[in-house]
Amino acid sequence: MRLRLFVVMIALAIAAGACGSDDDGGATSSAAPTTTAPTSTTVGPDTDKPLSIDAALAAPDGAQVQVVGPLIAAGDDVRLCGAVMESYPPQCGEPSLPLDGLDLDAVIGLSRPEPEFAGVVWTDFPLVVFGTMQGGILTEAIPIQAAASVGDTESELSLAVSPDPIPALGGVVWLIDVTNLTDAPFVLQFRDGQSADVVLTDESGTEVYRWSADKAFTDALWDQTIEPGATWSIQLHDELDIAPGRYLASATIAADNAPKVALSLGVDVR
Repeated sequence: MRLRLFVVMIALAIAAGACGSDDDGGATSSAAPTTTAPTSTTVGPDTDKPLSIDAALAAPDGAQVQVVGPLIAAGDDVRLCGAVMESYPPQCGEPSLPLDGLDLDAVIGLSRPEPEFAGVVWTDFPLVVFGTMQGGILTEAIPIQAAASVGDTESELSLAVSPDPIPALGGVVWLIDVTNLTDAPFVLQFRDGQSADVVLTDESGTEVYRWSADKAFTDALWDQTIEPGATWSIQLHDELDIAPGRYLASATIAADNAPKVALSLGVDVR
């Protein structure tokens, strides 16, 4: 089997509930997220804080900006949204910023309805996107998601974090995408409700955080089938309270038959 694992860690205090797997790693939720974009409006030489959607829409043509907000893509209509309406799949609320040129395959952590509905995909977290404002559209749009990868001919594990740095105190969502690259269904087999885990170690190698440390999981066997070419998204919600510093983050899939690859990514906590 050839699998590609895309692992994302998204640290956002305002992250909404997952539409993929929830905190205990159980079955996919059918509830749509309700997410409101941040209202940050400052960008300048002394800050890398992204613009709000309102501020981006007010920017002059030709301005190169970073903008933050939940993303919803319905076919060719791709937007950052000032709010996400409660529906399934979710709908984009105003104000919204159309994105031109964004490669959705480059966005890690997309949620998809089951079964797929009218080609709609979205993020359950505010995504930072860079581009050039032109006529009220963010052109040449690129998602801001640093990543590292490791793998072989059988599998690839990619770990990313957004935003970077991670806040030392506040909400965090770790996101893991599992994509089946084979021409046959792949079935992941789990012993309990835990679907994945994330660990942080400090520069001395001491473990300072483990997502599963204070979690309880259902005691039941279950399978997750990933159809050929399909992606399964896992979302692990938590609250961080650790000292600022440089850490090594590692993510694993809890399935008995998960690909045996390991990946670590240096992350900053501030």
